[in-house]
Amino acid sequence: MSDQSRGLAWIALGGVFFVVFMVLVRQVSLSLHPVQSAFVRYAMGLLLIAPLLWRQGPALFARGHVRQHALRGVLHGIGVLLWFYAIARLPLADVTALGFTAPVYVLLGAWLFLGESLTTVRVASVMVGLCGVMLILRPGYSPVGLATIAMLLAAPLFAASKLLTKSLVRYDSSETVIAYLAVFCTLTMLPFAVAVWQPPEDWQLVVLFGTAVFATASHWCVAKGLSSVAVTAAQPVEFLQLVWSALMGYILFAEQPSVLVVLGASLVIASATWVAHHESRAQTQPSI
Repeated sequence: MSDQSRGLAWIALGGVFFVVFMVLVRQVSLSLHPVQSAFVRYAMGLLLIAPLLWRQGPALFARGHVRQHALRGVLHGIGVLLWFYAIARLPLADVTALGFTAPVYVLLGAWLFLGESLTTVRVASVMVGLCGVMLILRPGYSPVGLATIAMLLAAPLFAASKLLTKSLVRYDSSETVIAYLAVFCTLTMLPFAVAVWQPPEDWQLVVLFGTAVFATASHWCVAKGLSSVAVTAAQPVEFLQLVWSALMGYILFAEQPSVLVVLGASLVIASATWVAHHESRAQTQPSI
């Protein structure tokens, strides 16, 4: 397996973990303030990486580009607060649909700030993937409320975080990137969480611990994948989250996929396979 294919596989696995994370977040955010849920999730994520911090000590941060990590942590932290607010008030399908506007920002940002080329295959595969997403979700027209605005604002913030991740993994390890994110996101959300704090119940803490586990695993997989694949090439693979969502809905809730869902999933898979094959060939093709 080439480095490109391996990187795309890591990103696909991160999508699986993220879908599990979404289900758990929706469950707990119905009974606990979303701002508090977001903070506890990242605070627990910080505890999860505590053994790594203890084992590696200052060496984990020795080569860290602190300003870039801080900027990423602040942007991502605000995006997380907006996302938790939206997921507690919108259907999961609407949150997912609005969240998938981020690839447009990623494509433009990678071109403007990272110098990545907008190849025909990359742009076309993202467009095909978006068509598949629309077929699966079939978003209708609805009044634009605060939750919808929150998701529309969160999408470019997450795109900026992803672009910073791609820049940072050129110099720092995936572990360093994850450690800094946990630290700065927790600090960013702390004052907001204090303002709405209420004692959580035991079951809520258990579910939030689960969100921390799966979200941290998802971030690590994406950072690992982006260390060997262009961020624009990774976007269609992230659309596979819709496939995992459909499968989880069928397994857990007996939701029978419609013909449009099957067709949309086929387009998503086709776009991911197309870009993975193209990027792998581009990497292995000898220079002339």
